[in-house]
Amino acid sequence: MDSVAVDHASPDALERPTGRFDRVPSRVSGRTLTFFSPDPFPTLLARYAASSCGVSAGNAVGAAGFRSAHEALLLIRGAIGFRSMQSRCDEARAFIDVLSARSPPREGRDPLLSLGLPVAHAPRRLRCELAFSGARVASEGHVFAHDGDVEPLFDSLCDGLLAPQPHIPVTVLVACAAFHALHVHPFADGNGRWARLLAAWVGASRGASVSGVVHACLLQLGKPALVERYWPHARSHGMGGYLLRCHSFERRVVEVLRSRALPESMAAIHAGIKGVVVSPRLRADVIAALVANGRIERTHLKRVAGISSRALDGALLRIAEHSACEIESATGDLDANPLMTQVDDVLRAALQATFHD
Repeated sequence: MDSVAVDHASPDALERPTGRFDRVPSRVSGRTLTFFSPDPFPTLLARYAASSCGVSAGNAVGAAGFRSAHEALLLIRGAIGFRSMQSRCDEARAFIDVLSARSPPREGRDPLLSLGLPVAHAPRRLRCELAFSGARVASEGHVFAHDGDVEPLFDSLCDGLLAPQPHIPVTVLVACAAFHALHVHPFADGNGRWARLLAAWVGASRGASVSGVVHACLLQLGKPALVERYWPHARSHGMGGYLLRCHSFERRVVEVLRSRALPESMAAIHAGIKGVVVSPRLRADVIAALVANGRIERTHLKRVAGISSRALDGALLRIAEHSACEIESATGDLDANPLMTQVDDVLRAALQATFHD
């Protein structure tokens, strides 16, 4: 295995390379594979603390509170993958569980790994058991840590996330955690989905759920730019530019969401559903279907609520009156697509501005 050493002598800590490249012959084809093992997670955080980065605790966005909880629910729309309808709902439900602290990592590595269980197809198969062919299946942006480095680096990620980080802004903590996790992911697949859920948990566990879900949106929607430009640059030239882009995206998203009063629409929907669905778990399922599919079927809501048609129709009417939703005349379903389309527009406009300013 050939290793390429990095030069850590730089005037600014965030301009230093963030790890080590390894060139390894494939065990199957003999082709040379490129791996990138990031530096230990606490080391990356320490470089931020020693830097002059413009992302500070004072200008980080995403404080905890009633409104931010509904902003986070809205933004799950942009953080989930668009595959089959059921997989969308499963991933949305996983995000809601993270945000509601129903699946929080408490200590050690196993709880952190458990975040990936709902969304990875083969999460119990560690990728170090696979023999990589070296086929051209990904760009240079998809390189990850060599097998022998995964376990100690993953432990460093756990240590950094489970320790107090009072001097690190949540935006920085989330961005660094996502960057590190994408390289040291231990699964055979589902690494992107796991990293997005991890980002959401990091924000929620610090009382800033919006920061976590905004970054999950960035990982999902901004993947081409991140893979082709920003992650390769961060590997070789440091994370300063990447962190500033993450902060810029978060600021733009939150400012426009609030200016359009979209969180208030989500709050009205949530209050209406809470008024008719008593079970928190069933309520989470309904919200997951809403953010994933942009609609709530009247028949499904009546079944889980167990109330009369008259009471249900009254609840749906109140939701429509106080939100950007509509009631379909033919079915009586609650159509939330007008609201979700506005959220999509906000995210894509913020993405365009972030990567082209």
